[in-house]
Amino acid sequence: MNWFAKFEKKFSKYAIKNLMFYIIVLYAIGFVMNTFFNGLYDAYFSLDFAMIFKGQVWRLVTFILQPPSNSIIFVVFVLYFYYLIGSVLERIWGSFRFNVYFFTGVILNILASLIIYLIWGLSFKLSTNYINLALFMAFAMEQPDMEVLLFFIIPIKIKWMAILDAVIFGITIVFGYLVPFLPRNVWYSLYAAGFLAPSAIMCYANATAALVSMLNFIIFFFLYKKGPAKSSTQRNFDKAMRTAKKAQQKKGRYYTALYKQAGNSIAVPIFESIFRKIILNEVREKEEQK
Repeated sequence: MNWFAKFEKKFSKYAIKNLMFYIIVLYAIGFVMNTFFNGLYDAYFSLDFAMIFKGQVWRLVTFILQPPSNSIIFVVFVLYFYYLIGSVLERIWGSFRFNVYFFTGVILNILASLIIYLIWGLSFKLSTNYINLALFMAFAMEQPDMEVLLFFIIPIKIKWMAILDAVIFGITIVFGYLVPFLPRNVWYSLYAAGFLAPSAIMCYANATAALVSMLNFIIFFFLYKKGPAKSSTQRNFDKAMRTAKKAQQKKGRYYTALYKQAGNSIAVPIFESIFRKIILNEVREKEEQK
């Protein structure tokens, strides 16, 4: 993708650095709004094209305020998790490419909602769900072997969670468009499982929303991954990852403690930016002692 490299060279100076921090701040504002001013988001800030066509164009931007969770118990963990995901992706790709990926997801989210409104007349208020899912899928492709605690108990690799999401995503799209041809018992079974909607129009809308909103993930990875050599930012990050992995594999009390400090089920690379100096300095000290 030489054209993208030229595009990046020309416009990279406009990239927002540490973008995910600002997005998390917006999510936090949205969480406070939903908690203390229930209904305010839907009334004035959601992605509602019926109201946008009446002049409330600010909704094209303010819908991003919708947080990935409205649970007081889990919101801190969820926001921190997405901040880590975004920060790592920006460190791997560079600020410009991460900006392009994220804002392409935002634009496609808006486009999906517009298509649904124009074709089926539904004011389909898409939240930030697919934007966050695209971030998660991208992270899973870059760091497939990272482990997290599912339900804070079960250690599982990110790639398996991403595969499960991809299966659900595929069912929503494929069976959503095939609803007229499905036996009624199959349709209602998928509806009971949460994969399909109770009406055909809603199934079409859900399938369209999923397909269009996730095109940035499909395009970015199945085209860009076939592109030219990695950028200097990516090469430096990969080098740091290899160094951290070698340090992690070394036996010794210090490294064991470091891994436990990271949660004992979250691999050290995710905290590479925090622990890199500690790891590298420890490696140098052991080499000097030898």
